[in-house]
Amino acid sequence: MRAVSPNIFNKKYPNEVFHPQAGNDQKNHEAEINIWNPRVEPGDFSIAALSVTTREIQTYLSAGWMVDPNMYGDNQTRIFTYWTVDGSVNTGCYNHGCSGFVQVNNVIALGGTATPISVYDGPQYQMAVSIFKDVKTGHWWLQMQGNAIGYWPSSLVPRLANGAEVVQYGGEVFDSGGNGGGHTTTEMGSGHFGGEGERKASVFKNIQVVDPAKNEYVIPQQIFGFADRKSCYDLTAARVTQNWGLYFFYGGPGRNPNCP
Repeated sequence: MRAVSPNIFNKKYPNEVFHPQAGNDQKNHEAEINIWNPRVEPGDFSIAALSVTTREIQTYLSAGWMVDPNMYGDNQTRIFTYWTVDGSVNTGCYNHGCSGFVQVNNVIALGGTATPISVYDGPQYQMAVSIFKDVKTGHWWLQMQGNAIGYWPSSLVPRLANGAEVVQYGGEVFDSGGNGGGHTTTEMGSGHFGGEGERKASVFKNIQVVDPAKNEYVIPQQIFGFADRKSCYDLTAARVTQNWGLYFFYGGPGRNPNCP
């Protein structure tokens, strides 16, 4: 497996993301991420992930799913992790592309395919992702589908010793610029705008953080959304329901008449 350069992970590219208001006491974060298989142009990639980071986004831990033909040699949806401690200048990698993430459970293969895939206006499938800090060891653990997969050692991410300053939930697309100056047709999420809603747009749901005073998961009270190219990809306002908790829809087709 050929690893793509980590330097492109934190480059500016179209993204839709929600940020719960976080302080240095934010140590546990989770969400259910809708699984799709977006169309991706050669050289591009499309991601849906939960990330914890410092405010300046230099130290960064991320996990979710991605489609990256350049990295994997196909267009399948795959499970990934990523880390860096200097904004991907000299450190960081996906999965086991370098030392850093310590896997302790092989029930889920990092870089393996994420299945089953949701169907437009049909059956929907999710993956539960949690990134949390062990208060005794300081390690940051990754849990998927209720299984503890592994951890980023505390010594690897000293800037997160007191917790995450920023938490991100959302989708991102990397545009390699191979479209002759036009916007990429690489899709985000389901490839449909967030406004199409349930069973059509991609969704993050049951978004939770741990309240350190109560030591229990709660719905974040203050969050804000960001979409830098709304004509290409967008997201809905976050809402709360009994069945889905805190959720939002997002995604888009990329290049279209309103996004040339």
